[in-house]
Amino acid sequence: AALGATLESRVRVSIFNSNPFESKRYAMAPVRRPDDGSLRKHSIGAGCEPVVCTACAGKMIFAPSNPPKLSQQVGAALERAGRLAEAMDAVHPRLVENDDRTVLAVQYLSIAIEHRAATLLLIGYGARTSAFALVRACYEAVVRGLWTLVTATDIQISDLRATSVAPGFDKVVRELSKNDTFSDFAKLKTDSWRYLSDYAHGGPQQLSRWLSAVEGIAPVHSDEETVDLLAFLDLYAYMACVGIHAAAGEQVPRSVSEMVHAELKNSMQSG
Repeated sequence: AALGATLESRVRVSIFNSNPFESKRYAMAPVRRPDDGSLRKHSIGAGCEPVVCTACAGKMIFAPSNPPKLSQQVGAALERAGRLAEAMDAVHPRLVENDDRTVLAVQYLSIAIEHRAATLLLIGYGARTSAFALVRACYEAVVRGLWTLVTATDIQISDLRATSVAPGFDKVVRELSKNDTFSDFAKLKTDSWRYLSDYAHGGPQQLSRWLSAVEGIAPVHSDEETVDLLAFLDLYAYMACVGIHAAAGEQVPRSVSEMVHAELKNSMQSG
């Protein structure tokens, strides 16, 4: 729990709490280049310099046979995430009880794990914008899964199964946070939901990472925040894994728990 709180605090500083339009960090210098078909002129105000839209020059096409070159920092974080995924998958329960609470909880938690797996693929092929957009979906699926398993009443479970309408997320977080084990969820929701939503819906946090002094309109999510994002999702993938094991009436093997703890602690120390 202490490790998770420390990691979440670090991630909030890195990717959630920065000024989304801080000019010093994302300075937009005039770009003067020959018109190659991707040049877009600013139409607001007089005397504005044109700016190149680098992303339009074929950079949105990702071919598995030609992935972008990754920095050592991001490559190492992806390798760690892959090791954790393999370890957790190797002990994944194959059978759970066929009751509404258990099935719904495992569905939510499995969705979170798949979202996290998708972010690894996206980052590996340079699509950091989409990877950041998935963070909220992963976080929300974990929270809803744990709420379904631990906190939801039998009536709420019956209503959810009968109507397919889940309670609002604020209500889910409040109820889950009453459980001491998950009390930090309310703080994370308060501190970071706005920024998670910004990334998911193309708000200022996301837009500010599409301004480059060198390439013009192009993605500039930094290696540092990408590594922190991967560590954040590693933690939530593990929480989903713990939840699925609990739904199956099991505990995550100690060897896997110790490995996850050591890997996340090492990522914090080396970051």
